[in-house]
Amino acid sequence: HRYTATLLADHRVSSELHDEMVGSFSNSGAVELVTTVGYYCLICLTLNAFEVPLPKEMSDPWPDG
Repeated sequence: HRYTATLLADHRVSSELHDEMVGSFSNSGAVELVTTVGYYCLICLTLNAFEVPLPKEMSDPWPDG
């Protein structure tokens, strides 16, 4: 959680935090996490930029946001 939160807030992580992540999940695990977070952000930005609506059968989970 801390790795992802830091990455999203600062657009980078410290060497210490990166080493902690790699120590727990391996280098390929760190790459997978960053790739997944980046892809999720890409999808979110694209949907928001083009104001893609929810499918009709779904209700807005954040109607005030």
